[in-house]
Amino acid sequence: LSEDEAYLAEPIASQLPETFWSTQISDNFPTLRRLATKYLSIPATSASVERLFNFAVAVIRARRNRLCESTVESLLMLMQQ
Repeated sequence: LSEDEAYLAEPIASQLPETFWSTQISDNFPTLRRLATKYLSIPATSASVERLFNFAVAVIRARRNRLCESTVESLLMLMQQ
């Protein structure tokens, strides 16, 4: 069985994801554990949020106040990637 197939064959854990991935059973899934650590962790800084906010301020200036909401949302989504 591959790692992901073995994980899916496991019974559903009744604990929080961060608790599950910090237990011994997660040693059976090293790749999935790395992915969980990367994507389930909380960023230590708010720098990315501040950067996005500064970009939003630049986009929604007094001279650009006529942009529709969907355009602003699309621009901000592009900025995040």
